[in-house]
Amino acid sequence: MTGNDDPREAILHLLAEQARLCGLMIPVAEAKRAALLVSDAEGLAPLVREMESLAARAAEAERERLAQTSRLLGGVDPVVAFDVLAARYDGAGRERLAGLRDALRAALSVLKSLNDSNAALVRQALAITRQQARLLTGGLPATYSAAGVVAEPVPLQTRQAWRA
Repeated sequence: MTGNDDPREAILHLLAEQARLCGLMIPVAEAKRAALLVSDAEGLAPLVREMESLAARAAEAERERLAQTSRLLGGVDPVVAFDVLAARYDGAGRERLAGLRDALRAALSVLKSLNDSNAALVRQALAITRQQARLLTGGLPATYSAAGVVAEPVPLQTRQAWRA
């Protein structure tokens, strides 16, 4: 967009781009969920990179949208309520703005739900890993020397002998 473009059109274009990018993030988040469910660590790496790329592009569009909103409002804080922004549009532009807002909200809602679900899967996997690690080490907590260095855990038989 050049400095001479109508900021209203630029804002609509940027909102459409953000909604498109969020829509592209949904199948990536779904693929991440599928990879998490089968513990496919190798499959997660490219999905994480793809999600990061899409998120960076959406963040750039948001920075540009805020700049265009500030320009439209004459330098006023660009983080404004929808009604303030919508007042700068005519009927058709206002309807398009509302439709883009709704599309973006819907995509973000789905994406948030998927990300929350994926985060829960990661937390579960970490909890299971911690439990397995404790079982493999005999359930022994780490012990520390007087210098604060992790020492070898005391075997269970020795601890039982101390109690006797």
